[in-house]
Amino acid sequence: SKGICMEKSSVSQTYRSDLEPEREVRSRFKMLEQTWREDTEAVSSISRIIAHPCYLKIIAMGYKAVPLILESLKNNPNHWFPALSAITDANPALPGSSFDEAVAAWLNWGREQGYID
Repeated sequence: SKGICMEKSSVSQTYRSDLEPEREVRSRFKMLEQTWREDTEAVSSISRIIAHPCYLKIIAMGYKAVPLILESLKNNPNHWFPALSAITDANPALPGSSFDEAVAAWLNWGREQGYID
């Protein structure tokens, strides 16, 4: 299951990824997300959860992953905040926010920015 997370990306693959149709982007995201969730469901350390190779590959997808991350955050909340901050340079959740407050802040931000409805 870790195959997709451990594969090396070549420069040509990275360049080509900018041209990926939305369907392929969604498919790749879902595959990476599923593997990440399965591999980290019993892990309690947030730093280990967000250091998983699939999580890092999702961050590497850049802005095209943002609506997919927000959709995932809305439907099945998880520790997406570091990924969203890394990609967007935003941090709408106030320091000391609870998990649920941070989810709400990011979803509001996503709506304001036009990433989600």
